[in-house]
Amino acid sequence: MEGTPQMADITLSAADVLAVKTVKTVEQISLIAGEAINGGQPVYINTTTGRVYRARGNAAGTAGAIGLCGRTVATGEACTIIQQGLVDLGTALNAVNYGTVVYLSDTATGVFGDAAGTVSVVIGRVVPAHALGNTAERLLRVNL
Repeated sequence: MEGTPQMADITLSAADVLAVKTVKTVEQISLIAGEAINGGQPVYINTTTGRVYRARGNAAGTAGAIGLCGRTVATGEACTIIQQGLVDLGTALNAVNYGTVVYLSDTATGVFGDAAGTVSVVIGRVVPAHALGNTAERLLRVNL
C-alpha cells in the first residue's frame, strides 16, 4: 500500500523463549492450543474450535489477540494466557525504547511490531524492569 510506513518486527529468539517469565500477573486464563505456540507469542481464540492460535495483525479473523502464551506448548496442550501483567521476554525488547507501544505484527503469526498493522491491536507497552531490580532490561506491560 503506497504511503504506508513499514513497521519493524520484534521477534522472540530461541534464547528469549527460554527466558519468558511472568513477573507479575493481574489476569490470566488457560485454554487449549490448536497449534504449537512458543512462550511469549500473542494468541487469539478460533471461533470454530475454541482453541488458541498464534495471532497476526493482517486480518480481522486472526487479530483478536487475547493475551500472550505463558510457556511453549504443543497442539492440544493447555496454554496459560497472560492477559494483563508484566512479562519478561528476555532480550527481545532490549533495543526498544521505554514507553514504546507494542502492536501485533502484520508480517507473521505470533510476532510483535512497533507500529500498528492492518488491524491495529495494541499488545502492551515497554517498561523498565524495576520489578527485577534491573533498570537496563525491559518488560512488556501486557494489557489485553
